[in-house]
Parts: sequence; C-alpha cells; structure tokens
Amino acid sequence: YNESLEQYGETLKEGVDVQALGLLIKSLVTATQTMHASSATLKGALESSNHAVEELRAELVRVKGEAHTDPLTGIRNRRGLEDAVKKVEADAEGPGLDGSCLIMLDIDHFKRCNDTYGHLFGDKVIRSLGQVLANNVKGRDAAARIGGEEFAVFLPQTPLHGARILAEAIRVAVENGRIKRVETGETISNITVSLGVAAYESGETFENLMQRADKALYASKSGGRNRVSVAAAAAEPAA
Repeated sequence: YNESLEQYGETLKEGVDVQALGLLIKSLVTATQTMHASSATLKGALESSNHAVEELRAELVRVKGEAHTDPLTGIRNRRGLEDAVKKVEADAEGPGLDGSCLIMLDIDHFKRCNDTYGHLFGDKVIRSLGQVLANNVKGRDAAARIGGEEFAVFLPQTPLHGARILAEAIRVAVENGRIKRVETGETISNITVSLGVAAYESGETFENLMQRADKALYASKSGGRNRVSVAAAAAEPAA
C-alpha cells in the first residue's frame, strides 16, 4: 500500500489531465479498500491468536495443577508438597525452612481394611483422610498424599508445640470419624492413623526432615498405633 501511494505521488508530480486524475483516484480508492480489508483480516487473526494464547495459558495452569494434585483426594501429591517447600525456601524475605515442622501420618492396618471391606471402601477411607487434612491446613500449610496410605503436612513457621497439637487434632478427628459402606449401609468406626512430628533443624535438607518425621511415625506404629510421636533432634541419637 505504501508503494502504491509513492507511485501515485510521483505521477501527480509529473502532472496529469482530468481523465488520468480520475483513474488515479479510482485506483487509490481500490488500493485503500484492499488495505482496509487486509487490516480487518489481520485484526481478526490477531484476536483469534490472542484467544488461543489465553486458552493455552489456562490449559497450562490446569495441567500444572493436575501434576501437583492427587486425583483421589484432591490435595497435593508428592510433587505438590515439594513445590510448596521450594516456594518457602525461595522466599528471599522469609526465614526459609527455619521454624518449620513436618507431620507424617499413615493409616493403621490399611491392608487389613482393604482385605476386609474391599478396595472401594479403602479409597473412601483415603478420601476421608484427605478431607480431614484439607480442613485442618491454612495459609501456606500444605497437606499432601505422598503415596498409598501415607500423607504429610508441611507447616512453615510453626513451632513444634503447635505442630504436635495439630497432629493430635488430626488423630482425634480420624478416630472419631464414621464412614458408611455403600454396599451394605454398615458404618465403620475403627479407622485410626499413626503420626510422627519433626521440627526442622538448621542446615538439614527437607529429605532429612522427612526421614526424621518418618522415624517418629514408625515409633508410633511400634508403640501401638493411633498415637503421635515427636522426632528427636537431628543431632541427638534416635531413641
């Protein structure tokens, strides 16, 4: 279009008669109309591209959320838990993991539960525990199902005493819960969990924190189940 305008300008400089000027104006109008049509087409293409980009962005957010979410419970999975920890570690204005705690918990006698009531009921137990955890986390706290019947709750900037109270509240909520079997209408009330709590020790990795919380969890299992145990400090020998 720019080249056409330059050509028309050069022609006008040379001088034209009325008939030639009419033809020139007609050509200019045609070129302008073509330009308008091209602009409208381009605008439509850009709007379509913008819409497609927004759809792709929304899809990316959805897929990323699914990648960090346990499909059975709707809470975080192992990757989602690690992502929550990384965000706390990367906060330049925060204390990092200092002052944080981790709760590890496991459904007691879960295999027996599956064998007795069936896997569908086992899934219902897992979903119910996920709901209990979701109801008890807030703010930057992160509850996650990290595999099978094992769960974790990451508590940034939470003292050990507070984490211990929360773990006990979760234990009691599960113990007092009632789950109905759809097939028979029977109400099951003997579901319990064992929990281990560990406070972050300066300089240790999150993996090490998980190991200490896991040892405390198994101390609860060995001690009779349906209880909360607190991990020894990283520098202290295990009891």
